[in-house]
Amino acid sequence: MLKYIMVNTFLSSHNVIIFSGCISHDEMVRSVPAVSEVLSAGFIDFDVDKNGEVSPRCHGKSTSLNIGSRPEDSVIVKAQMSRYC
Repeated sequence: MLKYIMVNTFLSSHNVIIFSGCISHDEMVRSVPAVSEVLSAGFIDFDVDKNGEVSPRCHGKSTSLNIGSRPEDSVIVKAQMSRYC
């Protein structure tokens, strides 16, 4: 199980941080000192289609932060992935 947070930092916006399900969302936020705002949080899965294209699926919510995923999160993660893959 993977978790994610979508945050704004003092330098940029809509930063996605993906991390192990063993870490709580609030613990991850506290470990990143540059976070100025948490936009959303939840769980993330990755689907691979028959052509090998990877698509993220953000869902659920963080109980430790009391904030959920948003419909646009999957699109934002996919766009950020395309910059690096």
